[in-house]
Amino acid sequence: MRRVISYISFALFLFGIFSFLYILLSLGWYEYKSELPITDIQGIVEKNERIYIGLGFYNRIQVYDMDGSFLYFIKVNNHTKQFDFWCNGQKVGCF
Repeated sequence: MRRVISYISFALFLFGIFSFLYILLSLGWYEYKSELPITDIQGIVEKNERIYIGLGFYNRIQVYDMDGSFLYFIKVNNHTKQFDFWCNGQKVGCF
């Protein structure tokens, strides 16, 4: 019986650590700098030899070249809500 309780305690401990890390990551304290999976697309714009793809779930616009290679991302403060964006010359905006 004591062994079962220690296993349950350890499992709860691990669950607490992973939950805490998930909360830290979801609050934006850590910014993932690489390409993220393309999901929840908010729009696609092609301008100035660049492809801009808005990703609502990740709060960002990912930028690709015409060959499909990931270049960089632009942070959007929409808190996982839907958004529209536009490209005007070199500037990318969101509303």
